Amino acid sequence: MTEADILFVNASHAEFPYIPMGVFGLCDYLECNGFRGRILNLALYEAEEGKRVLAQLVQDLAPRYVGLILHWKELLSSVVQTGSMLRRQFPNIPIILGGLTATSFAAELMSQLSFIDFVIRGDAEIPLLRLMEGSSLNNIDNLVYRANGSIAARKLGFVAGRVMLNQISFTRLEFLHDYSKYLTRVDEYLGFPIFVGRGCIFDCEYCGGGRTAFAANTGRVAMSVRAKESIVRDIAALIAKYECRHILLSHLSPILK
Repeated sequence: MTEADILFVNASHAEFPYIPMGVFGLCDYLECNGFRGRILNLALYEAEEGKRVLAQLVQDLAPRYVGLILHWKELLSSVVQTGSMLRRQFPNIPIILGGLTATSFAAELMSQLSFIDFVIRGDAEIPLLRLMEGSSLNNIDNLVYRANGSIAARKLGFVAGRVMLNQISFTRLEFLHDYSKYLTRVDEYLGFPIFVGRGCIFDCEYCGGGRTAFAANTGRVAMSVRAKESIVRDIAALIAKYECRHILLSHLSPILK
């Protein structure tokens, strides 16, 4: 019995315990459309324990897909190890790669890492839903996939706008395995980050999430900032439902005025 349509796996790194905020939103969006997502954060465990937890969770959930998160480049080594392990132990489960680094280097990663079946570049809500629904691969925007021994890439045709982002919850922690561990861990850093939108007005040359980088790699040419009501709703849920007391509120003050 399939208990999850997709298991998102956040790679392990001592300095990067955070899950990219959009992953919680993906799970919420999928559930609103009839599909179930779960999240595992390997950064919460020691290396060998993480392997055991991952293998057991895949067996228990029997996901149709595994989504490996390659947002920060520092996670690449762990992504390679995790993807290789999954391919050995669960060879029939397709592996999807996503995140800013996966987006920027999609073709290179697919050519070098045989365990990757798909890369979703940029915003993933609609492309992932279409993949779950069984749409023809050559009709799914933002998707990179293997076809007849070569790598095929669809156009960057989907960018999530403000209306969609306002409708999605980015704080439903029940999607995360051992979420109490996550709250404890992020308390040691800066707290739980609040998702305020996508894009950037700045253009730092070194940043893969700057204005020019977003336009080139994801097709996003303008910021999509969530309404303050949606942001407050997520903060209230964190406090009331999960008793979260340490929330990262940087960059919020101009939005909430």
